[in-house]
Amino acid sequence: MLVSFKWLKEFVDIEQSPEEIAELLTMGGIEIESVTWVGKELASVVTARVEEVAPHGDSGKLRTARINLGKLECTVLCGAPNVAAGQITAYAGPGVTLPSGLIIEEKVIQGFSSPGMLCSEKELGLTDDAAGILVLPDDTPIGVPLTQALPFVEDCILETSVTPNRGDCLSILGTAREVAALLRKPWRLPEFTLAEGDPPIQERLTLEVPAAEDCPRYVARMVQDIRIAPSELATRVRLTRSGVRPISNVVDVTNIVLLECGQPLHAFDYDLLEGHKIVVRRCEPGDTFTTLDGVERKLPPNALMIRDGARPVALAGVMGGLNSEINDGTTRTLIESACFEPFGVRRTSKALGLSTEASFRFERGVDPVGSLWAANRCAYLTAKAAGGVVLRGYLDAYPTPIVRRTIGVRPTKINEILGTDLKTSAIRDFLLFLGIGVEEQGEGLVCHPPSWRWDLEREVDIAEETARMLGFDNIPITLPRIDSLPDDSRH
Repeated sequence: MLVSFKWLKEFVDIEQSPEEIAELLTMGGIEIESVTWVGKELASVVTARVEEVAPHGDSGKLRTARINLGKLECTVLCGAPNVAAGQITAYAGPGVTLPSGLIIEEKVIQGFSSPGMLCSEKELGLTDDAAGILVLPDDTPIGVPLTQALPFVEDCILETSVTPNRGDCLSILGTAREVAALLRKPWRLPEFTLAEGDPPIQERLTLEVPAAEDCPRYVARMVQDIRIAPSELATRVRLTRSGVRPISNVVDVTNIVLLECGQPLHAFDYDLLEGHKIVVRRCEPGDTFTTLDGVERKLPPNALMIRDGARPVALAGVMGGLNSEINDGTTRTLIESACFEPFGVRRTSKALGLSTEASFRFERGVDPVGSLWAANRCAYLTAKAAGGVVLRGYLDAYPTPIVRRTIGVRPTKINEILGTDLKTSAIRDFLLFLGIGVEEQGEGLVCHPPSWRWDLEREVDIAEETARMLGFDNIPITLPRIDSLPDDSRH
């Protein structure tokens, strides 16, 4: 997973450098494969206002743009179709090296000497959008470094290699929890206040989950009066640097929350749902379904589907359907935040050869308690990004709450496994920093793993957590004891 260091610092206070945090996580069992600084080159790119645009030559594509850099003006050639007077954009002058490695030089084109260029988002290494020049908000100061005008463009990306049993670390929050525990610091969730309006969602949607064994929890929220548009630049940059392609404000919010807390979500166009109904059940033999990528797929037996009142609209835990996707005309969206059974998602994903950001996380287990928080977070950000109103209330099918099994722990056994001499209080404190509830019971401990830790089931798992918190380099290296018999015993 690609982890933005600036995003990580929104969840936990960090004074160390990215390189130091990478070392800390690696020694704590979360391997960091690479540490990459991004955006530093943009300190040499400055903001500029386009004062005047005029045609150049006979091609009809090239135009001259007179730009204001605050203390001086210059005129450059520009072939971008969206360049217009009054815009504030990014200017790279001669000698500037762009993130791609391109060195800007003054060039003569069709008899005109152009001292530099106006840049697209792709040329600046921000997103993959190369359709036109970057257009900044009207109140952006001119003549300042782009890193000053847009502080979020300079960042450091940590690439984590998460083992299959640690699906809880496939998010910024999950990584922050690890960092916080290893630093012995608290972590925090984003704070937000969810404003709701009428009508209540119960008047707009019916939810049925007959396949409760395959879908232990399904939460639905609605937002109406939304307007589909591109996301703000900061959101698009954050997604791109996390390896996710920006699509639209509403869809991008679902991906932001996915990356933020690890809960996959899906946004349906509510008005494309027949009967305004959601039913979660397995497919019928021979069923086919066209996924969001436009591919019609023959469904494997017992694949779990999300259906409306008449047809399938999503392949549960894997991908949504083309028949209910968010489009430019969408005004009402239904947000799905569910907990699907991991093995069922894995079977379907493998059978179809279709792996997605969602299935990758569902296969490793998501936090069932966090499903409601993620739905609320997504509804809040959707209303904020698309100007909508969140309908009052939510639907929540959670007939049998999932409870992690308690684990009896003997401190003497932990020390025997690790070769240490830790006090019970030290083991307890380590576990508390990891979010594990601890009760003292006689000479032992009773541990209550948090809802996001599917991997903690046995005493030996607690021993491993203790070792990670102590630091593997602090565990004594001892040779195993071998009792040998006298030579003559072999005769």
